[in-house]
Amino acid sequence: RKEPTTGEINYRNVFKHIHSKGYTGIVGMEHGSSGAGKQGELAVIEAYKTSDAF
Repeated sequence: RKEPTTGEINYRNVFKHIHSKGYTGIVGMEHGSSGAGKQGELAVIEAYKTSDAF
């Protein structure tokens, strides 16, 4: 598994559904990154932003 947005699961829809049920806590994820170094870390941050933009 790599960062959200790189696989089959549409995390934006998953998080939107969880939020619509009233959950306001933190959702933890375990994954790798698709790139190395700073570029890989920036890709993870952008994936989080994309997944949380609903």
